Amino acid sequence: MDAKIRQLEGIEAKFKEIDEEHAKVMDYQTTLEIDKMEYFHNVEEARLVLFYRAKLWRSLQLWLTDTERWKELLFSEIDIQSISEQSTSMTKTVLQCERNLPPSSALQYFKQLVWDFKETMPIVEALDNPHLEDLHFE
Repeated sequence: MDAKIRQLEGIEAKFKEIDEEHAKVMDYQTTLEIDKMEYFHNVEEARLVLFYRAKLWRSLQLWLTDTERWKELLFSEIDIQSISEQSTSMTKTVLQCERNLPPSSALQYFKQLVWDFKETMPIVEALDNPHLEDLHFE
């Protein structure tokens, strides 16, 4: 996964170079009073795809790291509010990626992880009820 993220970072750097080149060309066209010719018409579309691919892979890496850390916590140490917010944020990320990217195994894997986790959240929230007593567990 780290290799994929490094690869995407390299592509993002290349996009930055293209943006700088685009700005120069547009400036030259303005300075020379030439009708603006747009050679970079596909750049914005490609930028959006890259943005969502990078968001997918970074979010997947963060999700895997966070869920592993959460599994190691004692129940009394779990911050349910924070986990719930993270889960909601990742759900939104999955939905955004689904709308803006073609289907992929990475996206399906990420979606399955998030949805499976969300199904367990009501149980965790119920167990955090301050009114539960020992007799409820017997």
